[in-house]
Amino acid sequence: MITAFTGNEFGDLTESLTRSAMKEIEQLSEARALEMNIEQMTQSFHDRYALKVIRIDFENVYREETEKDISLSLHPDAFVRARAFDSNHETVRKTCIEVHFPYEGDSKLFRYKTHISLGLRTDIEYDQRDVWFERICWYDNEDPQELNKSLHGTINRFKAEYEYELSEWNKFNSSLRERIAQALNERKQKAERTGKLRSALTIPLKKRNDIPRTFAVAPITPRQKLIVVQVPRKTSTAPEPSLSEGIYNEILNTIHDVGLGFERLPSIYSNKGEEDVRDMLMLFLEMRFELPIVGEAFNRHGKTDILVKYESHNVFVAECKVWGGEKRLRETDIPQLLRYLTWRDTKTAMIVFVREAGFSEIIKKADAAVKSHPNFLREVDRPSESWINYRLHLDQDKDKEVSMALILFHLPKADTMKS
Repeated sequence: MITAFTGNEFGDLTESLTRSAMKEIEQLSEARALEMNIEQMTQSFHDRYALKVIRIDFENVYREETEKDISLSLHPDAFVRARAFDSNHETVRKTCIEVHFPYEGDSKLFRYKTHISLGLRTDIEYDQRDVWFERICWYDNEDPQELNKSLHGTINRFKAEYEYELSEWNKFNSSLRERIAQALNERKQKAERTGKLRSALTIPLKKRNDIPRTFAVAPITPRQKLIVVQVPRKTSTAPEPSLSEGIYNEILNTIHDVGLGFERLPSIYSNKGEEDVRDMLMLFLEMRFELPIVGEAFNRHGKTDILVKYESHNVFVAECKVWGGEKRLRETDIPQLLRYLTWRDTKTAMIVFVREAGFSEIIKKADAAVKSHPNFLREVDRPSESWINYRLHLDQDKDKEVSMALILFHLPKADTMKS
């Protein structure tokens, strides 16, 4: 049992959430900052960083009665408490009334206190569905009217405490939305100023001759060699090859940046099929890394879109899909990707082309699809609004974790792209 709305400082929580949101906005790429819709991006950031406020249903209150062994040290009579101390905390069997309230929201808020306290606090317990307080019936001849009065008095006090906290939570969420919108506007303005400054410079920019000039992507460095680390297996002394985290992130960054180029220049992907777009992604990967990258290669249960092999081992597997809804991603696309994997496969990507409007809402649905999949373990991070990294486990081995990046691109004019 805890005392409601006490313990941790509410200001520490809100400061941490705000700082994290501002840091992510500052790290938005220039390309993303220039093309983003401020209103949609504000909503996306707010959904992720705002408090999931607790909503207590006081209308559907109910009670439960149990009998418990209660220490006399908790007795309201000081004389009895003293006797309990002398008798090494004697216990007695008493009826306990629990008053329950259904709730939704983030239960950790029960353990935070706002800067200003009303001085009224109720001892509570809670689980994932209910929050409740307990009233011990110390006397066998309890007056029903007095008991009702006591219970309703505690309900009213707890409700007053909660409503005060709720107002503070809502104030923070409202101010956070304003902070996010302001920060996004500032980031976009900064990107625009940088672009204008760059275009005003008269000294020519040196360009590499071996890079296609159809559109600009993030600066492409000389080709990097594949770095594979040897990861010990739990069931064998023989290590397994695994793509290094650094190269894995570089591959994902390349895919993400090329996809942003597609979004800015629809003529590149217009009237092209899924395989054509996949081949363009492969072109940039092969240009960036010294890797044997294969398209539509056969691997375990079937063929996959992009496959990176090290010697005879698969170290990176990616699927390119057209968005077909939350259910299809969860029940078809993700299982298909997982079926490709063997114990050697640890790095994967699900690349989703979205042709429909409402891109921000589709990102939320895609995230929900991954998190509701039975193999989902945890979210790792969100490098951008449309790029989320997760950890999942394999079907055949729950102890074997794999990395999966979900990267979505908004290609609304690709009407002929096949699914």
